Amino acid sequence: MAESQAPYTYTLPLLQELESNLSSPRFSAYVKRAGHHRNYAVQLYLYNARLAKSILFPLHIMEVTLRNGIDAVLSSQFGVKWPHEQSFRQLLTVESNNSLQKAINRFPKRIPSKDEVISELSLDFWSNLFRDNYDRSLWQTNMSVLFPNGKITRAAFLPTIRELNSLRNRIAHHEPILDEDINGLHRKVLEVTAYRSTSTRDWVKAHSTVSNMLRTKPKANSASGPFISDVVDRAITRISCSSTLEDVLSVPAPFYLARNQSGADYAIFDNLDIAKYLNNKKESGLIDLSEHTAHDLISAFDCDNSFALFDESETLATATMALKKKIRFIASFDPSDPAKFSGVLIKAHRRY
Repeated sequence: MAESQAPYTYTLPLLQELESNLSSPRFSAYVKRAGHHRNYAVQLYLYNARLAKSILFPLHIMEVTLRNGIDAVLSSQFGVKWPHEQSFRQLLTVESNNSLQKAINRFPKRIPSKDEVISELSLDFWSNLFRDNYDRSLWQTNMSVLFPNGKITRAAFLPTIRELNSLRNRIAHHEPILDEDINGLHRKVLEVTAYRSTSTRDWVKAHSTVSNMLRTKPKANSASGPFISDVVDRAITRISCSSTLEDVLSVPAPFYLARNQSGADYAIFDNLDIAKYLNNKKESGLIDLSEHTAHDLISAFDCDNSFALFDESETLATATMALKKKIRFIASFDPSDPAKFSGVLIKAHRRY
């Protein structure tokens, strides 16, 4: 699943189709992490799939090892038919009883064996057995039996198994795990396995690919070109938002980048905007350009919301996803100085 990391060209139609089929709500989690760079978001999606697959093997062995250990404890205390014993069922919370009964009900025509029931129980069921409710009845004398290689109490183990169960559920529901400390969680998985068997832990560690996968995390500039930096116009004319239109027009330019009072670039407009603004303001006779400022124009046409900002190391296909509705410009920035625009693409004057 998603192992191939061969170069792959993402065109605008392909990116749109992928987002549609993955569903925008699901894909948006990756788009946000990628700073709304969809090409990079696809790479993060694939990386998430590879990472999830890699940690499933250690989680799988930990879960099987843990549940077999719990089975041994329950069999010793309640007999080998413990799933059907009322003395055991009476200890369970309503939630755990429901989970156990649901597993039994999957065999409607007969009474299932213990092993058949165990195979139907999820890690949720096993992890819930370490809640406070079961401290006295199950674990005050059995933690050392369950974990012969680990001196750990039920209370100390509960947060760990809850955390690992949460990770397992996120993977099962195809949710992002990019924000998780996978390296740390991997260590915990191995540690829990070692509580039961150090040899099994060593076997899992030798075959786990988690560490290798963590080294394949994509970077924002790892996509195939052409890149935004290859096509942006860098002849940038910067003006202050307080500049009069007379001052602005004294420095002819295809477009202007306006700075706010703090000195940060925040709006883009061009000569067409100036012409439209003056035409709207024209009542009779000549217009005094010194009485109108760049800020007036920016406010009239909402120019501070007419552009999308992208890292110039992103691909051109990624940038074109932003050219919708009122977005007329792509403003690029150099990663070494994200606060300053480094170039501009004009939607009306470009073919992508």
